[in-house]
Amino acid sequence: QPAPGSLRALLQVAGRSQRIGVAGCKVVQAQQPDLRVNVGLDLTRTGRHVGTHMQGEPDQGQHDTRSDVLAVSSAGMLIRRDVYLGLGGFDPAFDGEGDGLDLCWRTHLLGHQVVVVPQAVVRQEIQDPEAGRTLRRAGRTDADQPAPRSARTLRRHRQVALARCSPLALPFMALWVCLSGLLLALLMLVL
Repeated sequence: QPAPGSLRALLQVAGRSQRIGVAGCKVVQAQQPDLRVNVGLDLTRTGRHVGTHMQGEPDQGQHDTRSDVLAVSSAGMLIRRDVYLGLGGFDPAFDGEGDGLDLCWRTHLLGHQVVVVPQAVVRQEIQDPEAGRTLRRAGRTDADQPAPRSARTLRRHRQVALARCSPLALPFMALWVCLSGLLLALLMLVL
């Protein structure tokens, strides 16, 4: 659910340059709009999230200076029609989770810019990854921390990263993902 004035803010920023292909909103939790979900998405080449600490953080405007990002959430995304048609739309292989990341990645490959517009805000329901139910929080305690991104979403984002790498780099990327996952699992077991 977009906040009033969000579309106007997106159109104003997107109209500044023909190079801007996609503009996205700051995403906050629907249940608690003062808690942020994301302000754009940044990933490493292997699909690991950069800045995951941002999710569930109180929104005090500390990330409102961000503009140029790798991707934005498909919730509240504004995309130019010619860019959308040039990309062939959303890839059905990444429906729901990872679709915005994939579309923005391909937008960059076409030479267009992806920006986040923090003045445009959209509210998004946050799902509990274990129970599949919407999270409700009255206060923030140690036992009641923000829900992490679901494992399915993280897998989808890694799949997007693998799908968008060059064919020559694919074996190395796949090997790196497997090795880093194994090392992380071993580290977690030791801890």
